[in-house]
Parts: sequence; C-alpha cells; structure tokens
Amino acid sequence: NFHSNVDKHVIYNPIDSNELDLLANEKIMPIEGSYIIHVGRFNRAKRHDRLLDAFARTNTNTKLLLLGNGKLEEQIKQQIINLNIQERVIIAGFKSNPYPYLKASKGLVLTSDFEGLPMVLLEAQSLGVPILRTDCSAGIREAVGDDYPGLMPLNDLSAIAGYIEDMLVNPSIYMKAMTDDFNPKKIAYQYDQLNYFTN
Repeated sequence: NFHSNVDKHVIYNPIDSNELDLLANEKIMPIEGSYIIHVGRFNRAKRHDRLLDAFARTNTNTKLLLLGNGKLEEQIKQQIINLNIQERVIIAGFKSNPYPYLKASKGLVLTSDFEGLPMVLLEAQSLGVPILRTDCSAGIREAVGDDYPGLMPLNDLSAIAGYIEDMLVNPSIYMKAMTDDFNPKKIAYQYDQLNYFTN
C-alpha cells in the first residue's frame, strides 16, 4: 500500500532442524491417548474460541492439547465447560520445551485471525507433523505455498471441524516439508551478503 524507494530485503528466521530434533526427543510426561495440539498464548488474535467451537463439532476420540497461558485462560476454561468438552480438551500450560508434545501429536491446528510467519508452523514442518492453519496472512502462504490443502477458511466452523477430522484420517495430505529458505546456513549467508553490500 505504500511506495518506497528504499532497497528492501527479507531474511527469514532460521530453523535449526538438528537442534529441534534433539529438543523434541527429550523425555516428558506423556499425554494419555492421541491428541492434536495448539501452541500459543491465550489472547484474542489466536482465536482459541474458534478452535474450541470447531473442535466441539468433531466426531473423534482424539483430544485437543492446548499449550500456553495468558489473560484469556479463564475465559477459555469456561468455554470448554459451556461446550461440555472437558473430557476432550487438556490445558497443559506454558512449556519451555513444547517440541516433544508437538512431535507426538497427530497434528498442529492454528486458527488465528492474523499472523506474521508463525515459528511453530515451521517447527511442525521440520518435525514432520501435519498442519492445519487458517488462511489469514501472506506469511502463512510463504511457508506452506498457495496450493497447500491445509489452509482453512476463517469463519466456517463446520469446515474447520471437517478439516480436523480429515487430517486425523489422512495425515500425509497435511504434511509439508520445510523449504530450504529457513536453513541456518542459507540465512547466515544472506546476512553476510547484506553486510557486504552495505559496506
């Protein structure tokens, strides 16, 4: 929307797959049964309310694990009670190392109103975890591509519920390998070149 003559160059944050694998293999107290996961702060942008409303419509024994904390936690807990899904949703709080939980999940589901380029999405890709994501920003499409089948409509709860059920049956459809754009060596080279051109 704004014209600028300044030279611009986007450099992504790196994802170190080797380090991520080490963190994901740390021992944790396992979650009983299978689950899908959401990782993120309990705030309005993340739209846990949308996720819970859609999840309540699914017909599955798979649980929903919420990792995070924030000012809307009590509101989220009340919604879980109102929807009568207390036995199906687990709030596990903030985890300094969420990766073992992410790796063991049946899929990552993010239902935000807006995002930049969420790192947890890239981390899920690196760990080979299926992904569902509301189609809410260009940054999302940069990570997964325009033709990715796991881009969900923002405000269609029945459709989101359908996506969740389909992911549990056909997980491979919703797996997307991380591109080389987030490789630490490539990104280090880009910073080196940026420094070269500005000196």
